[in-house]
Amino acid sequence: MEWKLLLFMLPFAAFCWWAGFFATKRYRQAKNRANEQ
Repeated sequence: MEWKLLLFMLPFAAFCWWAGFFATKRYRQAKNRANEQ
């Protein structure tokens, strides 16, 4: 793999990881709130 391509993909991969982490966090909060009611 060419390092320039890897460098180009790195911000995209980081954004995907962050978005997935944030979505999972929101989903857990919503699930916990639903269980309490």
